[in-house]
Amino acid sequence: MARVYLHTYTYRGYPLERALRKAREHGYDGIEASGGALDDLTDHRRDIPKAFDLAKRIGVSIPVVAAPTAGVLSADASERAAAVARLVDFVRFARDAGAGIANGFVGQFRVSQDDPTKNGSAAATEDDYERAAEAFRRVGEVARSVGFLFVFEIHPNILTDTAASTKKLLDMIACPAVKANIDPGNMLATPNAEPPLEGIDILGDRIGYVHVKNLRRVGYRRYGVDAHCWLEAGEIDWFAVLRKLAGIGYGGAYCIEYCGGGDPSVPAERDLLYLRSRLAEVEADSSA
Repeated sequence: MARVYLHTYTYRGYPLERALRKAREHGYDGIEASGGALDDLTDHRRDIPKAFDLAKRIGVSIPVVAAPTAGVLSADASERAAAVARLVDFVRFARDAGAGIANGFVGQFRVSQDDPTKNGSAAATEDDYERAAEAFRRVGEVARSVGFLFVFEIHPNILTDTAASTKKLLDMIACPAVKANIDPGNMLATPNAEPPLEGIDILGDRIGYVHVKNLRRVGYRRYGVDAHCWLEAGEIDWFAVLRKLAGIGYGGAYCIEYCGGGDPSVPAERDLLYLRSRLAEVEADSSA
């Protein structure tokens, strides 16, 4: 069955050690270490060894890490070159530590507080795409040489906020070591994004990783979505998503990322049981 990881954002506000111990307790196959779990990677040569040493002591793997991508779209050529060099060093260092995937974001494009449809890729220029493609061709070359995968998360307000914009950038990069992290929850929260099943059709075998969470669209929250729900209770039909992914031959990992409030251990445990039961159902249907 597919590997299922726990995103450390689920345990935001807690020490990394708690996320690791709960991942082991609930039976996850590993974690994605992101955000404060690695001190925001202010120094990956310091933070990655600390995290991996702790994980080894607890008995949990860290197959996925968050990538430090700040500056890769800078208009200043020297700043951009420094950011790319740092990212290349990060890829090599993370691979040596034992990770196999880096999850990253591409730029921030927030031009309107009132109309979110004007943000993200809608605000990006062709120069932004060209700068991103140039940077990640270099990152991709290094990733491929060391057997590593770099994925772009589909996320609001960035260049890769839709399946179409992500595919456009991937086409420009044209490297098999750089793929997409499709996140149906983030797509639901992005006004310009496609429905998840359509996004899967657009990206196809360019999908290298999947973030798993559920949301509801509501009118009473600032960003128009409520994340206080478990996988089976939100607006996304995850069985349909999993079946669609199986249909295109996706065989990679899934990462549960609970974004609501309350005690995170409750959804962390329950969502894993739900996801594994649906994965088993899809697998059984496929082999019938």
